[in-house]
Amino acid sequence: QDEWGYIHKSALEPSNLPPLEWVKGFLGTPYLWGGRTAWGIDCSGLAQMYFRYQNIYIPRDADQQEEAFAKVENPRAGDLAFFDGHVGILLEQGESGNWRMLHANSRHMSVTVDTLGEGEYGQYLSSILHGYGRWEGEIGVYWKPK
Repeated sequence: QDEWGYIHKSALEPSNLPPLEWVKGFLGTPYLWGGRTAWGIDCSGLAQMYFRYQNIYIPRDADQQEEAFAKVENPRAGDLAFFDGHVGILLEQGESGNWRMLHANSRHMSVTVDTLGEGEYGQYLSSILHGYGRWEGEIGVYWKPK
């Protein structure tokens, strides 16, 4: 049998994929508020799983994640983008200079890639963007509030 409980067996197997490639495996996963599995995941759960894959234990909710991350002016791939009640993982910067972002969202009801500033949804996301954050905390230690 390929499944065990709510977690797909493949999620328990070791992987040598780089973190940004590994997290792309969630593309198409249904959006589920409060979810954190391949059966359904929300934006902050996706970010949490991405960092957990790297042995980094971040807070559960987007606002807590924003508070825990160092703000950066010049983001790079793997940093987080923070919005009003939302978070996404930056993948790469396009030729236009706009970032492609992986995120679980209720607009598409799944994990998708959208480009900040491009198209109606990308423009909307840019209008509510708070900024970017980078993890500068410890590795292998659970996050504790300040």
